[in-house]
Amino acid sequence: GVAAMIDAVRLIAEGGGLDAGDVIVACVVDEEHSSIGADALVTRWRADAGVVTEPTDLDIAICHKGFAWSEIVTTGKAAHGSRPADGVDAIVHMGRVLVELGTLDGALQAGPRHPRLGSASLHASTIVGGHELSSYPDRCALQVERRTIPGEPAGVFDREVDALLARLATADPAFRGAATPLFSRPPYEIEAGHPLPGTLAGAARAAGCRADTIGMSFWTDAAVLGDAGIPSVLFGPTGVGLHSIEEWVDLASVRQCRDALAGLIREWCR
Repeated sequence: GVAAMIDAVRLIAEGGGLDAGDVIVACVVDEEHSSIGADALVTRWRADAGVVTEPTDLDIAICHKGFAWSEIVTTGKAAHGSRPADGVDAIVHMGRVLVELGTLDGALQAGPRHPRLGSASLHASTIVGGHELSSYPDRCALQVERRTIPGEPAGVFDREVDALLARLATADPAFRGAATPLFSRPPYEIEAGHPLPGTLAGAARAAGCRADTIGMSFWTDAAVLGDAGIPSVLFGPTGVGLHSIEEWVDLASVRQCRDALAGLIREWCR
């Protein structure tokens, strides 16, 4: 994607440049974690539109999911394993949390669906608890990820977890659990009727791309741009193996992506 962006601008420059407008090529850090690069970018630069060159198989993604991370901690009382009257098992209490989370995930996946992104969901990501086989664990920590879809209110997962823990505490006065929000990013969808997807589709098809309109399940920096008032879409080359040992990209698709971006720039900056 970065290669396609740079070479598209080369084609524009070598072809005499633009009669109007400017093109910003932004290669930012930290896209895989907290997006501090994109966050910094939008404090210094503004644009009428943006294209994030995530790998989309030369289709145009107009929306993607968001996410929220939370840590849930259940507390018990440490005691020797031979003295059950003295101990409270924090891991058993976390088991109740996991059952409730499974029920919530089922409800989310059976609930409202976005036409391109499907349903919201959640999963348990990491869990740590206990010290040794012969004692009751006094603490168990679970980290959970919730995937969000456009239309869901901000902070929805925090409220869901708080309600879940309150139900467990009501059912069992000995239950002790608390949640701490860790990090979240919102879902994104470009405004309906915005001209960017259609203009890019025309340029992409002229470059031999399929350019179907799709949504992406993963989060991207397009949400940062969109929140800063820069309507954006995702459009990038074909490849597989993301986050695996072997990743590859089809070079012909990089050239097609480049040509489509160059066509978009010329059309948009008239």
